[in-house]
Amino acid sequence: MTSANPSRNLLHLTDSHVVAEGELLHGSVDSLDNLRRILDAAEASGTATDAILLTGDLTDTGVPEAYRRLRAVVEPVAARMGAQVVWAMGNHDERSAFSSELLDDPDAGQRSVDSVTMVGGLRILVLDSTVPGHHHGRIDEEQYTWLADQLAEPAPEGTVVVVHHPPVPAEGEMALAVGFHDAQRFTDAIAGTDVRVVLAGHTHAPAASVLGSAFLWVGGAVAYAFDGTAPAGTLRGRPAPSFSRIDLRGPRTGAGSIVTASSVPLPPVGEPPVYEVTAEQMAAAILAHSAAPATAS
Repeated sequence: MTSANPSRNLLHLTDSHVVAEGELLHGSVDSLDNLRRILDAAEASGTATDAILLTGDLTDTGVPEAYRRLRAVVEPVAARMGAQVVWAMGNHDERSAFSSELLDDPDAGQRSVDSVTMVGGLRILVLDSTVPGHHHGRIDEEQYTWLADQLAEPAPEGTVVVVHHPPVPAEGEMALAVGFHDAQRFTDAIAGTDVRVVLAGHTHAPAASVLGSAFLWVGGAVAYAFDGTAPAGTLRGRPAPSFSRIDLRGPRTGAGSIVTASSVPLPPVGEPPVYEVTAEQMAAAILAHSAAPATAS
């Protein structure tokens, strides 16, 4: 019997910044290898995955070869996992190459790359927040009309919206240069709809927020992490790639609707674990500890 409220498990990858073969990102990061190791780890975990969402800055400079390298790594793993693949644009991506190499649409030109994907009864809406030639994000009037048309009819399991730039207010010169413009307009656009979660990237640091009644999750980056401990006035990247798991449970709305986001860091190569035991061994140890008589202090 099929559950009336099926669960959905999403693998959220963002900011992979894949480069052409023979190159390293910022002269030191093998970003494609990071992506490959993340996908290998996700597959080896055996965790059910309904879709793999790649939420922008898929390549670093938008060259066609980088998209081909990316696709050649992602699609075979997705096929083995039985997961759909959803691609989204980021400010480092180039619309023509993105559409031609990932969507097999060579005639896409420079139009906004928006899409709808159904994963069972869960609707995934991708909004292209990029502004060609700039690093900030925005949604134009035509896109807002399209979004309203899509959300006019609720999906059986609700909606996930994917947008590269986190739609939160941009304050300060740097935020205005790279942030999302008119975030309140976006929040108003999804108010009262079946949107359960908004997934974004761009910042290279995991974060969570609330947009009205919807949950916002900003995933950590595949390529490298933004270092929040850098001294004031300094921007610093660290070799600390990560990915996210997004789990949706229960009905699309109401008290039983649950969205869980988990940030998963990728361990450095060769780093020894603190411990490594089977689930059965850990369960036995916990039960033995619980059953042990308390000692007098």
